[in-house]
Amino acid sequence: MILDEWEKKREDSKVFGTAVHRLLEMYFTENKIVNRPLSPVLTKFKKLNISFNKKTFFEKLVFNRKLGIAGMSDIIAHNDDGQTFDVYDFKTNKKLRYTSSFDDFMLEPLQKYPACEYFSYSLQLSMYAYLYSQMSGLEPKRLKIFWYERKKPEDYSNLEGEWRVIDVPYLENDIHNCLKLLANTTISCHVSSVMATMSPLWGAVLAISKSR
Repeated sequence: MILDEWEKKREDSKVFGTAVHRLLEMYFTENKIVNRPLSPVLTKFKKLNISFNKKTFFEKLVFNRKLGIAGMSDIIAHNDDGQTFDVYDFKTNKKLRYTSSFDDFMLEPLQKYPACEYFSYSLQLSMYAYLYSQMSGLEPKRLKIFWYERKKPEDYSNLEGEWRVIDVPYLENDIHNCLKLLANTTISCHVSSVMATMSPLWGAVLAISKSR
């Protein structure tokens, strides 16, 4: 019974997150509202007064063929200086912690970081930033998380909440160290899978597909 309940909560979280991502993407790319029941979430986002210029890419694929690693960034926005870009990511999970609830730390070479959402997301966005920098020749400037913090996180029928804008650091040196570990493997990875290996809870999970 408990495992079934956990599985249902995980599935509800996934469905909600996917729907919110789709809602925001369609609004900003086509000015359409594709899910009316979720419109309160969009209304709250509009209050942030976030605007994107014409050189903004939604659901942008970033990759490195040599290393066999790829990921999908929610938003990459070029800045007007023509030399830098920003990375943004939407999050709808129940919690966004800055420390580990069980005093766990990530695996080497990231053992200095607590195993928690803030540092996992910082590394995720840093990986996106690094990969896109390599692809474009531009430099990352700002990395931000847009997190929808619901007042009743266990109840997905209750949309009451607020968007929070969270700045995260560009952990370039840490990404270099992680990629050094991948350089000698024969595994193709999705960015989220690479991030998963850095938590003690997911140490056995490395990739979603092996290169042929």
